[in-house]
Order: sequence, then structure tokens, then C-alpha cells
Amino acid sequence: MHTWKGWAKACALGIGACALFATAPVALAKDKPDKLPKPPNYVVDPSWPKQLPNNWLIGQVAGVAVDSHDHVWVLQRPRSLTVDEAGLAQTPPRSACCLPAPSVLEFDSEGNVLQAWGGPGYVADWPATEHGIWVDKRGDMYVGEVVFNAGAVKRMAPLKPHAFQKFKRRAG
Repeated sequence: MHTWKGWAKACALGIGACALFATAPVALAKDKPDKLPKPPNYVVDPSWPKQLPNNWLIGQVAGVAVDSHDHVWVLQRPRSLTVDEAGLAQTPPRSACCLPAPSVLEFDSEGNVLQAWGGPGYVADWPATEHGIWVDKRGDMYVGEVVFNAGAVKRMAPLKPHAFQKFKRRAG
């Protein structure tokens, strides 16, 4: 039978081992700093993407995915734009710019828009709040939706965006 003292000793031993293994790379780095792998260095490319067509403006980005053709798919929330940001979409127009871009945009590696579709009114049950995008190896697209107390995913074929099926997370 185990006692609390036995458990306390085991926990202390485990914490000590974790601390030893966690500090080992630091100790090795002092001796051979050039042997540790360098972390990746990312920089912003201000020319990507290129200017959007049709006076489009992107709202909150809810997801980004890269497909097997190295095309970048962006899922954005057009309804997140303010009235001032989407001034051209107001009745009457409040400004000469801008219109909300469709929810789904496909870019090539150079930043050109290849296609764009989706958003409020596109189909009857378009997500109220878009959230997350994924493209599988067949090219089928999955768009997530924020649903309180549940999760939902919508599946679309990129060249047939009207083909629309809804999948729900199983309870449990």
C-alpha cells in the first residue's frame, strides 16, 4: 500500500528529473553554442498578397491553409468590417472604398487572387461566424464555424462551391 510520503518522494524525484533534462541543453549550449539548431527567422513580405481586385477589403482572418499546389487559402470574416471600412457597401455609399471580400480567397504563391467565393447569402446555411479552414489532399475544403456549445464543419469542393455538406462533432 502506498502512502502520501511515497507519492511525495515520487513526485519530487519526477520534478527533479524534469528540471535536470530541461536544463541539460542550456548547459551544453554554453560549451558549444554553434551546435544548437537556429530557430527559423520569418520576415513580412509587404508585397504579398498583391492588391485585391474589386475594391475588396479583408476583415478578421479566421484561418489560413496551403493546398497540394502551394496555393494559399484564406478564410476571412467579411461581417467583421466596420461600416466605415466597408463604406462602398453601404446604402447610400459612405465612401468610394471598400467592399467586403468574399469569405474564401485562393491565392497563388505570388499573391494573385485565383478565385474567391462564399460569405453571407452565398448559401442558405453559410456559417454565421467563420472559423478555420483546411484543404485535404483531394482538394476538398473544410470551413469551420463557431457554434456555442458545439462545433460544426462545412465541407466544400473548391471548383463546385455549391456542393455543400455539413458535419457536426459527435457528442461525448
